[in-house]
Amino acid sequence: MVSDTNRKSSRSVQILPDPSGAFDDGISRLNRHRMNYDSVGPNPQWLQLLWWEYPPEHWDDLRVGCKQHFMVEPPSSLQPNAKKWTSPD
Repeated sequence: MVSDTNRKSSRSVQILPDPSGAFDDGISRLNRHRMNYDSVGPNPQWLQLLWWEYPPEHWDDLRVGCKQHFMVEPPSSLQPNAKKWTSPD
């Protein structure tokens, strides 16, 4: 029996340069993901994202990682505080 997850993975890898290798990698990731469940239910051991379960626009970032830009200082968007409020008493 082929699961819905296996079908999604099989269809998703077709757009990649090495569909066969990507599918094998996906099966490995799926097996790791399934180890987070036991006969009682969820028993998380480690995080394993299944990239093909997300919308296609996120696949590359989830599959190969995304840039973090740690060395680039973000632009400042701090605003000055409002005047200190004081009670009219």
